[in-house]
Amino acid sequence: MGARSRNKGARCEREVCRLFARHFGGTWSRVPLSGGWGNRKDFSTCGDIITTLSDFPFTIECKNAEGWHLEHLLTHPDTCLLARWWRQACAQAAETGKRPMLIFTRNFQPIYAVLLVEDFVLEGGIGLALEGRAVTILLLEQLMPELELRHGHGRTAPDGAVAVKSGMMGTMDDADVQA
Repeated sequence: MGARSRNKGARCEREVCRLFARHFGGTWSRVPLSGGWGNRKDFSTCGDIITTLSDFPFTIECKNAEGWHLEHLLTHPDTCLLARWWRQACAQAAETGKRPMLIFTRNFQPIYAVLLVEDFVLEGGIGLALEGRAVTILLLEQLMPELELRHGHGRTAPDGAVAVKSGMMGTMDDADVQA
């Protein structure tokens, strides 16, 4: 990977750290060597972003690369970049027992997030199967306020799903969500 690609990825990771810090508080940082850090298992960390918030339920994998298009999920669902990145996010989340979150963008595009449907559903997201699992794809700017509400000032459902008033599937009533 060339220096420009590394810098581009690092810019995305720094932006994601700023967004998460603004919405959740705590300290957010890029993992040394962008997830390739050899000592990560000693620190129980995976993905590209780490936080001091021990109860944050997701492992975050960030990608800022050209060559992907959302329609590739329909035309080449097993071989497209997004599917490869999702496999990586899922594998890393499994290492730490957390839930996968893929954040991705490219030049002149907004930042998107992919989460498992069982973890998060929000009106306006795109639902589809990816690697045999139901996922939702949405704009990160849509996700952050709702995720902040649920993680920062709300609560997590007993089964670990993040409750969302506008579309969570069955784990909590609107009355159960603390604002």
